[in-house]
Amino acid sequence: MKIKEIPILKSKIFDLLQGFYSLGKISSLRTKVRQKKRIKEIYYELDNKKQISPFMASAMTNEVTAIFLPLISANKPALVLIEEPESELHPAYQILVGLALLSLVREGYKFVISTHSDLFASLLGDLLKYKPNKEKILEFLKGIVGENAILNTIAEDVENVISKKENSVRAYYFEGGKVKEVDASELNYNVPGITKEILDKVVEFEFELSMKGERRDD
Repeated sequence: MKIKEIPILKSKIFDLLQGFYSLGKISSLRTKVRQKKRIKEIYYELDNKKQISPFMASAMTNEVTAIFLPLISANKPALVLIEEPESELHPAYQILVGLALLSLVREGYKFVISTHSDLFASLLGDLLKYKPNKEKILEFLKGIVGENAILNTIAEDVENVISKKENSVRAYYFEGGKVKEVDASELNYNVPGITKEILDKVVEFEFELSMKGERRDD
């Protein structure tokens, strides 16, 4: 059955999925579930009825499908565990997926998310600290992904979530087998992860090479 045919008020999540699909230049794709040999399969269908296996679709398409499709099938907003939703995503889409999930907090969803994305963690800290309005959030999103129908809704919902007096977001560092709660509004690029560590090594390597002052083609 098509996503559009799934009952319960899931139109917002459906719109998020369609918005992400259009960002991947595949706005004509529809996600369907079919029964074949007692196994439910996910595939994409073009307007010309041609079926596309997930193996033929982009990594972004499959990643956002894996994140948001289960939310459509849920009977009600619930606790959802997500490991590294930024996997396989362009940095701009890492941020967009993170904010899309944050926007669903307004609908009553509770997410427990593990991430190595310094980008999203830093942005989340800025949002909670400075509490920008919808217009400012929308301007930022358009600046990184361009025009898209889902951005207005995401910006509005994110503003609603971050403007509440009660804290809707909690952050924890996991290091050396220990867990430490931190102020989510103080998150920045020093979040324990892999990005900064690897970048530091790349910069150090470049510095060592430049100090030698020699190139093979000299």
